[in-house]
Amino acid sequence: QVAIIATDPEGEITLFNRGAEAMLGKPAAEVLGRVCTQLARDLPEFAADPDAGRRLHAHAGGQPLYMLETLKDAWLHRRDLAHEPLPAPRSVLTLIERRLAELPPAALELLRVAAVAGADLTPERAAHLLDSRPMALVDAWHQLERANVLQGARFAHDLLQDCALAAVPLPLRQLLHARMAALLASDPTVPAARVAGHWQSAERWPEAGQAWQRAGQQARLAGRLQEQQTLLEQAAACCRQAGDRAGEFGAVALGCDGLLLRHGGAAVLAGGDDGDLHRLLLEQRHAEQRGGGVALAVVVGGG
Repeated sequence: QVAIIATDPEGEITLFNRGAEAMLGKPAAEVLGRVCTQLARDLPEFAADPDAGRRLHAHAGGQPLYMLETLKDAWLHRRDLAHEPLPAPRSVLTLIERRLAELPPAALELLRVAAVAGADLTPERAAHLLDSRPMALVDAWHQLERANVLQGARFAHDLLQDCALAAVPLPLRQLLHARMAALLASDPTVPAARVAGHWQSAERWPEAGQAWQRAGQQARLAGRLQEQQTLLEQAAACCRQAGDRAGEFGAVALGCDGLLLRHGGAAVLAGGDDGDLHRLLLEQRHAEQRGGGVALAVVVGGG
């Protein structure tokens, strides 16, 4: 049975046939006259997410068709949307790709840089990545705004950015991420976690590991110890990718300190896959607290 759902331009549902009732488990009487974001909150896939309506609106820019296709994809694939990103349905991406292909070349070039930069997009940074001047981007920026692709320095919705980013070849995407990371790293006001994200996307693992570790230190200084733990786990994973066993050990050691401070020794022993390493670190910290010393040898390298 075919599910048919129709909306008016404001996203209010005007048609909900029997196939749609069977697919979503709701009678038409409960759905007609409601907007798509309200419908999202009632779906089992969104049941554990009180912010479902806002997330769906931001994801699809309030476009009724895009929102309905996202809901359909979530239902068909039984996605756990409380813990997974919202899907990017192929049907929607195809429509967006056709629309973006009509942009002038200069606007497309700016669009690709904007997709890589994400939340870090500014005219100055875009000009730097394009080896240009900010004022030289005025026409291209206006074209993206008139096409409702950009709203100021942000994408109109998440699906647009997903589609634009997917159109950038991987080697070029990694190069742009690396250049953006280096640019952000030169600005002391930019949080280290944002720098780290770009280094990681560029697969520059040594730089990413160092930046995630700096981000962990910033979180600790701000008293965000749970966040520190997550950031240091990222640092350890990047160091592992780089083959930097000493860097990985350093990140794990800092993470153990945070766990010990927050939850005590039992949490340290249960806090990671490398149980022996966690046990040695815990013994070292206890010895330091007693005023003694423990000789802790770390084998760097394979085996």
